[in-house]
Amino acid sequence: MLADTFMSKYSLSDLQENEFSSLNSISEDDAFEVQHLELGDAGAVLEGLREDSATGPDMLPTRILRKISRVLALPVLLLVQSILATGRWPECWLVH
Repeated sequence: MLADTFMSKYSLSDLQENEFSSLNSISEDDAFEVQHLELGDAGAVLEGLREDSATGPDMLPTRILRKISRVLALPVLLLVQSILATGRWPECWLVH
C-alpha cells in the first residue's frame, strides 16, 4: 500500500483543457508599468516564495525555485511581461 501510494504521486493525470486561462488585456497605464518591471522585481518575488508552501503540478519544491532565483529571474520577467502585454497564457499552458 505504501509503495502504491508513492508510485501514484509520480503519475500524470489525464489530459484536460484548461478552461480558466483567459485574461483581460491591460490598460495603457498598466502596460507602461509592465514594460518597466525590472529584473530585480522578478528576483525578489522568487526569493520571497515560502518554502513551506505546497508544490505545484510540476512537483518542483519552492526551495529549489528560491535557490536558483537569480537564474530564473530573466525568463520569469520576460514571461510575465508577455502574458500581461498580450493578455494570453502560453499555448502549452492551456492544456495539462
